[in-house]
Amino acid sequence: MKRSDITLHARHRDKLQALLAHPRGHEGAAYMLLGKSEISQDPWDLEPRSRYTSYEVIAIPQEDRIDASDKHVTWNTNSFAQLCRRAKEEGLVPAIVHSHPGGFDGFSGQDDRNERDLFTMARNRNGEETRLVSVVQVGDSLYRARVWEDDLAPLPCHRVTVIGTRIEIQSPKVPSPSEILARQALAFGPEVNGLLKQLSVAVVGCGGTGSPVVQLLARLGVGRIVVIDDDVVEHSNLNRLHGATWKDADKVTPTHPTPDQIVPGEMTIVRDGVDKWACFNCPGGCGETIKLSLSKNIRPKWTAEPDWLKRPTVSPSVRQLNDCRCHFWIRQGRVDWCKDSGRRSLCAPTAHQVQGR
Repeated sequence: MKRSDITLHARHRDKLQALLAHPRGHEGAAYMLLGKSEISQDPWDLEPRSRYTSYEVIAIPQEDRIDASDKHVTWNTNSFAQLCRRAKEEGLVPAIVHSHPGGFDGFSGQDDRNERDLFTMARNRNGEETRLVSVVQVGDSLYRARVWEDDLAPLPCHRVTVIGTRIEIQSPKVPSPSEILARQALAFGPEVNGLLKQLSVAVVGCGGTGSPVVQLLARLGVGRIVVIDDDVVEHSNLNRLHGATWKDADKVTPTHPTPDQIVPGEMTIVRDGVDKWACFNCPGGCGETIKLSLSKNIRPKWTAEPDWLKRPTVSPSVRQLNDCRCHFWIRQGRVDWCKDSGRRSLCAPTAHQVQGR
C-alpha cells in the first residue's frame, strides 16, 4: 500500500500557528504550497511512498474570509483558484490548512464534503495528476494530514514531521509500550519510546565507532536502522568490530561452496573483491542449491544485501524452473511467497559473507 508523509519546516509551523490563532477560540484557515518527492520503493518496507515538504505558508486574504466560529470556518475560493494556478506554474502541490481549537482529533464529515469540492476544482484547473493535501491543526500544536488523489476518499498521511532545532514526529499510530524499555520511559517520559520507535537511522561505517553505535541504537529502541559498510569481517579487524567473532572471520572460500557446506537456512555470499554469487538451499524443500549471480556484467543478475543482523534482502524475486516451481522474494531474511509459487516450506536464509582469495 502506498504511504504518504509530510515534513514541515519549523518556521512554516510557527507561521501556521500564528495565522490559525484566534483570541476567541474560532477555527482558522490558511494555505500552503508543498514540494513532492515520489519514492518508487522505500528502502525500509519496499513499498511506494510520497513525501510532501513545506515550501511556503500563505495567508487567506481578509476579503475572502466569510465566517468563523469555534466549530467552523468558511472563506471564498477566489484565493484558492490563485493558489492552484501558482502550484501548476511552479510544479508544487496546493494544500489547505484549518484548525480544530476545541481538540477534535481528525477530519469531520463537513471537512470531507468541502475538501472534495476543492479537490474537484483543483483537478479541473490543473489536470488529472493533481493532488490536494489537507492538514488540520488539533489544539495548538498537533497535526494530522491526508492527501486527495481522487474524489472517492483521501489517503491518510503516515506521519507529520516538524524539523527545526529539534525533530518532532507526529503519527496517529503510536507504537505500544515495551516492558523492556520501561525504565527508559520512567527516566525521559512515556512518549520517548514511541518517538524512538518511529525513527529511521542510517549509520555510515560500522567499524570501531559505528559497530557499537548500531548496538546502542538498537538497545535504545530505534525502529529502523540501516548500516552502510562494504567491509568484510577478517581476523585483522576483529578487535574493532563489536559483535563479530572468530567464527565469522573463518567463513572464507575461494569459490562456490559444496552442497554439504551449505547450511540450511543460511545464505553464502561468494566474494572475491566484489560480490559474485549468493548460494543457498531452495526454500521450497526440493534440495537444490540455488546460485544467484551478483555480477553486474552477467544477466540475469540479483542483489543480495544483508542488514546488520545478517538478514539478506534479495532483488528481484527468485523463480525455480525445475519441478519445484517455487517463486519467492527474500526480504530481511524472510521468504515471501508469490501467488504463482509451487511448493513451499518455512526455510528462510540468513546471510554470511564469504571472502575469496
